[in-house]
Amino acid sequence: MKKNIQKISLAAILLLGFPLVSCNNGTSSPTGDTGGAVGGEITYVGKALPEAEVGVSYTADIATATGATGITYELDIGQWLPEGLELSSDGEISGTPTEAGDFVFTVAASAEGSKTVYADFTMTVKAGEIEVEGVELENGTVGKTYAQPVFTAEGYNAALKYKVKDGTTLPEGLRLTENGFIIGTPTKGVTDHAFTIVISGEGFADSEVETLITIADAEIGEDTTIALEDRTLPEAEVGSPYAVAIQATGASGLTYTRKNVSGRLPAGLTFDACGVLYGVPEDSTSGTIRFSVTASKEGLDSATGTMSFLCKDKLVVANRFEAEYVDLTGKSGAGYSSNPTGTGLIQKFDDASNGACVSYLFTEIYLDFVVESSEDLTGLTMTFCLASEIGESTVFTSDDMKFYVNETEIEYDPITIAGGNQSKGDFQTFDIADDVSLKKGENTIRIQIVSNTLRNGTSTGAPVVDYMELNDTEGKTSYRPKVSNL
Repeated sequence: MKKNIQKISLAAILLLGFPLVSCNNGTSSPTGDTGGAVGGEITYVGKALPEAEVGVSYTADIATATGATGITYELDIGQWLPEGLELSSDGEISGTPTEAGDFVFTVAASAEGSKTVYADFTMTVKAGEIEVEGVELENGTVGKTYAQPVFTAEGYNAALKYKVKDGTTLPEGLRLTENGFIIGTPTKGVTDHAFTIVISGEGFADSEVETLITIADAEIGEDTTIALEDRTLPEAEVGSPYAVAIQATGASGLTYTRKNVSGRLPAGLTFDACGVLYGVPEDSTSGTIRFSVTASKEGLDSATGTMSFLCKDKLVVANRFEAEYVDLTGKSGAGYSSNPTGTGLIQKFDDASNGACVSYLFTEIYLDFVVESSEDLTGLTMTFCLASEIGESTVFTSDDMKFYVNETEIEYDPITIAGGNQSKGDFQTFDIADDVSLKKGENTIRIQIVSNTLRNGTSTGAPVVDYMELNDTEGKTSYRPKVSNL
């Protein structure tokens, strides 16, 4: 029988907090214009602000100075607010505090032609609460490697830490990791074994939850010959808890070691000597990676198996696909004084969609937008948002730049992109095709730069790529943005 354990949902605390607004008896305006004269004498009095709470959105108005027009506010030199809060020049404190305590700070009120005056404010930030909800904890079996998180994806927060409360214990052979995974190989059967988990986080009051676990009895046979088969492990997803046991046979009390074969494990995952791969991945893999695992025990010949592993980014419903989120692994571009690679191809501009784009494509290179479609789609318009930095007006044709949908080249009319010389021009959108078809499942849309002489008439020229967009998909298309790029 499965028993209930509890999960921690910090996200709800962070998202559902209500703003707290302080009250004052004076009058104020967003500009600090209180009806006083230009260059008048400013009067400013401090006060105790409403209580705040870690993890809860907070707002307080301290724009209460009078006597002059155009009053602005700033923290006095050497003063600071609780972490997570900021003071705007118009006198509003806002943000989500991340530290608890009692705070005193001094604010300066000033206006042109007036003497700056100061006021002291006090503020208490109380410890936040870690909310608790239920989640099931799987039962285990003696001699079988066990691996399970004590939270769900929705309840995960990297700032939280977990431990077993003093005076309670896990079944023999199991332990709780600091990041919230129960791992190990149980050595003794128990029924409805109770223990208490303590969850803590900086700025939060500790939360405790009691839970139960059952470990089924099983016979542990005599050691014979260790065997470990090659395996394709379950897929992982960025941001979601992952735990899998690498189980060898033929002996008990084995120790496991891992070695990379091709590619590396994503950050956030750990391989433990008990034979468990666990954690919350922070990055995806570029295709399937492989690593070897060796199971060993003194007095026996060890055994090695090769594990294949794939970690994907989260699937996001969209019809606009950002260039900065495509897989840039192994991509090498060409700049003006260097040859950027990988995420070095990403540049940030205020006028770019999502604030970023891909540039330095002055070589034979391609970008693949991988689009997943829930069904066969036809008659879609494919639009690319592009800019230029290789001249005031550059004409691109299929001899210079190609577009493909699932390896089928798309014919398009020449496009003219305006820009500067080593200075990005405005982003422009271009309808490359108006009758694009997608198949159900995974599709690849490619923009490919072909060797040309568009750059100074001697070397390869290419646009800056902001995004690709498909119209009229009505929520039927999605992609897995490689958010770790940024």
